[in-house]
Amino acid sequence: MNRKNFLSKNTEITLDNKGNAHMWLFDNEIAKTKGKDIFISAGGYKPSVTTRNRLSMFVNISLYKGEFIINNRFKWDGEWTNINQFN
Repeated sequence: MNRKNFLSKNTEITLDNKGNAHMWLFDNEIAKTKGKDIFISAGGYKPSVTTRNRLSMFVNISLYKGEFIINNRFKWDGEWTNINQFN
C-alpha cells in the first residue's frame, strides 16, 4: 500500500520501474498494482491462512470450508482478480 520495497521472512514487496508494487509470498506473486488498480492471486495454491493474512491488507478476505470468501459474500477461486470491484 505504501509502495516501498519490503522483505520479511517469506514475504517480499518489490517496485518495478513504473512504480507498481508486487507482493511475493514464498516466491509466488500474490498481489500487484497497476496504476490505481490492485490485483490479487492465490499464487496457484490452495487457500491458506498465510495467503489470506497477506491479502487481507487489500480486501476483506476470509476462509470458509477451504475456500476464499471476499467481503463475506463472494467465493473467490484464487485467480488474478481486480479487487477495486469489491471496494
